[in-house]
Amino acid sequence: MIMINKIKYINISITNRCNLSCEYCDIWQEKHKKDIRLDNVRKMLESSILDDNTDIALTGGEPFLYKNLALLTELILKTRPGSLKAITTNGTLGEAMLDFLAGLKKHRKHLSLCISFDGVTKHYKQRGNSPFVALNKAVSIKDEFSDIKVKLKFTVTPINYKDIIPAYNFAKLNNFRLKIKLVENAKNYTNAIFNNSIFKFSKEMRNSIINDLSLIYVDLLELDRKDAYFIKKTIEFLSGKKKPEACSAPFNRIFVMPNGKIYSCIYSDHIGNINDKCLEDIWHSKKAELIRNKVEKYGCNRCVSYHGFSLD
Repeated sequence: MIMINKIKYINISITNRCNLSCEYCDIWQEKHKKDIRLDNVRKMLESSILDDNTDIALTGGEPFLYKNLALLTELILKTRPGSLKAITTNGTLGEAMLDFLAGLKKHRKHLSLCISFDGVTKHYKQRGNSPFVALNKAVSIKDEFSDIKVKLKFTVTPINYKDIIPAYNFAKLNNFRLKIKLVENAKNYTNAIFNNSIFKFSKEMRNSIINDLSLIYVDLLELDRKDAYFIKKTIEFLSGKKKPEACSAPFNRIFVMPNGKIYSCIYSDHIGNINDKCLEDIWHSKKAELIRNKVEKYGCNRCVSYHGFSLD
């Protein structure tokens, strides 16, 4: 019998609104704009199925377009102090970000701000604006708020793959931790209505990416072994060597959508909706059990994201 743990990690997509038009993400194309309901977040936070030390990360869409972000943050901090670990943003809404961070005050020490960017040269057309808006803001936030961990996230696509080394060098020069991940076709999350060309790497592209990541892997072995491990897994994934292995995602984490749907893995079907049921019933549902049984029996090699998941 499978041992069902309490929920340790929660990713909440608080809105599907976005001010960019990235080619690998179609959230911005969704006609029906959705925002997470505060009462649903409260219901989840008060659930007995959460671990005492649950880590919460906020994403979107663009989180700083969510009009109730201050109220949501206050709710999280009051209900589960110290649990808000990360916010992922495109880094373009400078004033909103600065005002929000200034208001957090003593709570900033627990928080990581993860700013996405897609290159430092001409290969940023996939994003819809210059990457230097986000990069300059990342530098200024790091300088102004020394108690916040500011990280950069680089999503590799067929458009920007030649920018891997320049992006890594920029991050290293400016003392940023850089998370490099491959673009993924996660249709339950960002790619419900988009065409697949942005997700396909040619053999030449794969070889180039593997070569660049191998150089970074050697460098990271001395700097950050956890990130080095993820780079190694990414290389194996690109090389077709990644075998099914254990994944704890269905056993200790959830991903919550703005419409209330809850996933234990965004590559699987949703396990329930917080609008309709309490979190305990969703976590112990038949759908959640079937996903756990499958992963425990066969392992999984559908994504490389899980091994790069980090809130620390």
